[in-house]
Amino acid sequence: HEAELFVGNALMDLYAKCSDMESSLKIFSSLRGANEVSWNTIIVGYSQSGFGEDALTVFREMRAATAPSTQVTYSSVLRACASTASINHVGQVHCLVEKSTFNSDTIVSNSLIDSYAKCGCIRDARKIFETQKEHDLISWNAIISGYAVHGHVAQARELFDRMNKSGIEANDITFVALLSVYGSTGLVSQGLSLFNSMKLDHGIKPSMEHY
Repeated sequence: HEAELFVGNALMDLYAKCSDMESSLKIFSSLRGANEVSWNTIIVGYSQSGFGEDALTVFREMRAATAPSTQVTYSSVLRACASTASINHVGQVHCLVEKSTFNSDTIVSNSLIDSYAKCGCIRDARKIFETQKEHDLISWNAIISGYAVHGHVAQARELFDRMNKSGIEANDITFVALLSVYGSTGLVSQGLSLFNSMKLDHGIKPSMEHY
């Protein structure tokens, strides 16, 4: 049975990665004793294919089946919430996260920051960022991008300066966010200065997005 489940999960994952969710679901429904990996494969597949509502429906079914949620479950469901821009869904998942063992998990909290920011709740995103035990590059990029999307230049720049002082190196994604907010708010000279600094001080080769 274990070998059958392992092969079934692997096949589901293969179909999901090829965006063939129909075949993935067929295998899922034929499995005896689907485990959390089986459920996660379907949720991740829907989420990455841009079917946020379907991912959320499967998550509800997973909870009804009392399958344990994992780090992968929460981060994928939050990605689905962000794609549907539903603040209600984000809030519901956030409540579940707070009651789980993943409340202090960096990957899950990064997904919460990103989801809140994409749903327009930058204040909630900042609150989670400030209560994180540790920030990695994804944490910084999520909050900086959140402020950048909403046109908050000062906050995005302040966080970028804090990031530099923290010892975490910015990457190409950080600069795409910052250059976009300088561009959208008409701060051309500051944007050009940052562009030059990206090349000279941070050693990042500009891509088409930066140009």
